[in-house]
Amino acid sequence: MATDVIESAPPRIAQAPRAGLIDRLLVFVDRLPGPAALTYLVIGIGLALVAHLVFWATATFPVGTVSLNVLLPAFGIAWFGWLLSTLNRVARETFDEFRPALNDPASEEVYRHRLTSIRDRDAILAGLATLAVIAVMYYGFVRQSVVTLPIEIESESISAPLWGAMGFVLGIVVLHTIVQLRLVSHLSEVAGNVDIFSPAPINAFSRLTAVSALGLIAFVVAYMLYTPEQPPAYVIQEIALLTVAVGSFVLPLRVMNKRLVGEKRRLLGDAQDRLKAVLGRIHASVDANDLTNAEKLDHTLASIRSEIDVLDHLRTWPWSTATIRGFVTALLLPIALIVFSQVVSRYLGV
Repeated sequence: MATDVIESAPPRIAQAPRAGLIDRLLVFVDRLPGPAALTYLVIGIGLALVAHLVFWATATFPVGTVSLNVLLPAFGIAWFGWLLSTLNRVARETFDEFRPALNDPASEEVYRHRLTSIRDRDAILAGLATLAVIAVMYYGFVRQSVVTLPIEIESESISAPLWGAMGFVLGIVVLHTIVQLRLVSHLSEVAGNVDIFSPAPINAFSRLTAVSALGLIAFVVAYMLYTPEQPPAYVIQEIALLTVAVGSFVLPLRVMNKRLVGEKRRLLGDAQDRLKAVLGRIHASVDANDLTNAEKLDHTLASIRSEIDVLDHLRTWPWSTATIRGFVTALLLPIALIVFSQVVSRYLGV
C-alpha cells in the first residue's frame, strides 16, 4: 500500500543521481520570466485553445462553443505541473529550515537533491499505471452507466488524449509525493539535533506534507464541482485520493512524533524524579520538626510543579496550530461535497 511505502525508510543515500528529463523540464519552466504559476496557466490555456480549435475545425462544436470536457483536463495538466514545481520549491525551503535539526552538513546537498528529483523511468511507470487505473474505472464502470449523446462520443476522440495526459501527470505527482514523504520520514529518523523546545526546525516539513495533501484535495474539489452527479466509481476514486492526501500529511510526521513523545516522556520522568526527591525532603523536615528550610522547599516544589505543567503542554506532533487547522478545514470540504452529492442523488433523485 502507498501508506506502507511512505513510512518505510529509503536505502542509505550515497550520492545524488543525475537530473532526469522531468527535473530539467521543471527547472526550465521555473527559470522562465515571471511567476511559475503564470507559466502553467498559459500552458493550460494553450492546451485548451488547441483542443477547441480542433473541435471547431472538425465541426464537432459550433465555433465559439466552450467544452468543460476540455477545460478540466487542460487546466488539470497545468495544475499538476504547477504542483510538482511548488512541491520542489517548498521542499527546498523546508529542508533549509530543517537543517539545524539534521545536523549533518556533509549530506545536505544529496538530501536536497533527492527531495526535488524525479527519476524518469519511475515517472513513466507511475504515469502509465495511473492512466490504466483511470481507464479501467471509466470505461469499465462509468462509461456504460452514463447516457452519452452522439456529439459527446465524437468529442471524446479529441478530449480523451487530454484526459490521458492529465492522468499520466497525476501519476507522476503521486509518485513524487511518495518519494518526498519517504525521505521526510527518513530525515526525521536520522536527525541528530531534535530539540522539543526549538519547534521551528522540527515543524518545517509539515509545510511540505500539507502542500502535498492540499494539492490533491484541491483537485478532488475541482473534479467534484465539474461532475456534481457522482457515480460510485467516481466516489471510489475521490475517496482514494483523499486517503492518499491524509496519509501524505500525517504518516511522514509519525517518525518525528515518536521521537518527540520519547523526549517528552524523558523530560517528564526527570521532573517527576525531582518532585519525588523534594517531597521526600519535605517529609523528612516535617518528621524531624525542622522547618528552617520550609520556605525554600515550598518555592522549589512550586517550580517543579510549574515545570511539569510546561512539559505537559509541549506539542509532540511536528506541526503548528495554523497548519493542522488549515488542513482539516480543507479536508472537510470534499467530504461534505461527497456526502451531499450522495444524499441528493439517493433521496431527491437528482
